Amino acid sequence: MRSTRHYAFAALIVLLICTTTGRLRAASPSALLGAALAAPPPSLAGRGIWVRAIAPGSPAERAGLQANDIVVMVDGNRVSDPSAMQNYVDSKNPGDNLTLDVMRWNGGGWSPVQLSATLIARPSAYASAPGAAPGSESPAPAAPAAPAAANAAALAARAGKSIKWTTFTDPYENAFTVDVPAGWQTQGGMIRRGPLNIDPYLRALSPDRSVYIMLDDPNTPVFATLTPTMVTLGFHEGQAYNPGHVQEIIMRYIPGKQYARQYGLMKFSKLCKNLAVESSNDRPDMAAKEQSGPGTRVDGGEVIFTCTHAHAPAKAYVSAVTFFHDQYGIGMWGVSRLRGFIAPANEFDQVRAMLNHMSASVQVNPQWEQEQQQISQATDASIMQEYQHFMATQPREYEARMHQMDQSFARMDDIINGEAHYLDPDTGQRYDLTNQYQYQWIGPNGAKVGTDADSPPPGGGWRPLQQVPPE
Repeated sequence: MRSTRHYAFAALIVLLICTTTGRLRAASPSALLGAALAAPPPSLAGRGIWVRAIAPGSPAERAGLQANDIVVMVDGNRVSDPSAMQNYVDSKNPGDNLTLDVMRWNGGGWSPVQLSATLIARPSAYASAPGAAPGSESPAPAAPAAPAAANAAALAARAGKSIKWTTFTDPYENAFTVDVPAGWQTQGGMIRRGPLNIDPYLRALSPDRSVYIMLDDPNTPVFATLTPTMVTLGFHEGQAYNPGHVQEIIMRYIPGKQYARQYGLMKFSKLCKNLAVESSNDRPDMAAKEQSGPGTRVDGGEVIFTCTHAHAPAKAYVSAVTFFHDQYGIGMWGVSRLRGFIAPANEFDQVRAMLNHMSASVQVNPQWEQEQQQISQATDASIMQEYQHFMATQPREYEARMHQMDQSFARMDDIINGEAHYLDPDTGQRYDLTNQYQYQWIGPNGAKVGTDADSPPPGGGWRPLQQVPPE
């Protein structure tokens, strides 16, 4: 039987996104230029490729290339895609020469400059791990699903409950499968916003609506730290920009434990009342499971919260792994293994074991993985162009998927809170009301009353409210 790799839910996706951008590691080509490349800031969009930083002593520095230069041509070919230029450099050999036509700011305008760079051999620190395929790292060890399953089953038996598992398959791209509790309401899949901008997620809600489990959040961005160069170009923290195929948010690095705390307070305070931090811990064991390359910092952490749900004591849990990579003085970071749940306080250990089982059960479809790696590592520009053409012809499909995902999140949050959203068509006023009734009405004095039948409450002057999605 062919062996199957088990991945942490987001770890593979981070790996694939970073294959081209080099956030976690460089690939294994033999030649090195030594320049960090990105799409230019909005004011220079379409002009060429922005040089974000230069490695000291590199061919780029010796050739006279400078930070904030805009590369417009390489070997006589116009360039606009940082990934395509990097792939072109990767295809060269040490000793090859590159002719770079750049635009350089002279204080009053842009001046053309032509440079010649002689590539050198890429240092061994940038090479792939032993036994790894070109452009990849050694695979992470298989996560042992069996002990987690046994632990979950034991805790369930202790609680007088029997857990039966069923397989959830990504409905969008057939990218992964994961075990979910049978009979639970589940939503999830692989959300794609671009060739490399892909995010998985899963939400599961128990039949009695008392337990809510989450694996990853597709609304979590990739971050870049603010540098002096970026400050001179007018960037600031909190600003979004696109240095390639993945949009980033400029933000200082937040280690795993602090990120889990901030995320839990932001996300779960809307779902569980009186949310307060009970305890927090660093989790170096979680960080150690991440695939990382030279110059990468990885931090894991978890936070336990107390709260009140359905007028009963409850607990919430969030764990996160964050990774920070510095390349030529440019810091980029992201979040992986973002997990959490809300559960009755007396079922905390049982649900935590269920979450561990679900995380360990994730299996990535090898065919999908191979196709995504081809997209990530494509050296032929025509492959990327064909894929971008496909993306351009499918906007409605992807927009519909995103809309469905947002609505799924909102519906599950509303179910947990016992809320539904209504609009008064006459006044435009919105109301958050209980979802225990199928119909809601508003009276002349502003009173709102719910009914199970499509008929107004006793008395006159009642108008129906229209149920609407959340804002």
